[in-house]
Amino acid sequence: MNEKEFNPQSMDAKVWAIEFMRLYRENALDPTWVDEGLMIGWFANAIMAGYDESQRRAIQQRERLVDSVKVLADCLLPTKDSYRKDDERVTCYIKVGDLRKAKQLLAEIKEKK
Repeated sequence: MNEKEFNPQSMDAKVWAIEFMRLYRENALDPTWVDEGLMIGWFANAIMAGYDESQRRAIQQRERLVDSVKVLADCLLPTKDSYRKDDERVTCYIKVGDLRKAKQLLAEIKEKK
């Protein structure tokens, strides 16, 4: 693996280990290159890669939930497109799949809290 292939956003410990070993082999003749500062930086970056990925996933989950809620709102709140002038009743077609998706996402969020 060369430096261009290393993905510092990876949460895969093997990717981090392979890159560390590559650096180690390149600097094996200089025993002073590995010190506490290097190790703190290395592990801090690996930990933050995991944290950043969890934040990205949480944002994506919230966006999916917002999309599902918008679908429900479109169905439950009358708009000029959801009723006919000659009929006082509001006609709305709710996709069962959208309701299930919204219910599932809400359950996932409750579990994480």
